Amino acid sequence: MTATRNIYNENNYLSAVKTDNLQTTIWQPLSQNAKDIYDEYMLGNGYKTTLSFDEYGLPTAIKAKNAANNYLQNLGMQWDETNGNLLQISFWQLVWLN
Repeated sequence: MTATRNIYNENNYLSAVKTDNLQTTIWQPLSQNAKDIYDEYMLGNGYKTTLSFDEYGLPTAIKAKNAANNYLQNLGMQWDETNGNLLQISFWQLVWLN
């Protein structure tokens, strides 16, 4: 098991998660939305995840692509805005890797 180290920027936001020796980046944010939620990030294996949110901050889509820009995950979510319960989740496209 490898230890990790959180790296923070000058505004004290998490800017990377690296191995303890700082040689390998495991997670790195690419953008944050107006509610300071990370809505796009890159994993150390080159997979990029993009999240979409509604006006209440509930996720409406999670999309993950590999370095070749192929979808690995493409999920959509619908919520009951009166109570925050998940009504439906849609699996639009999944690519299984060998």
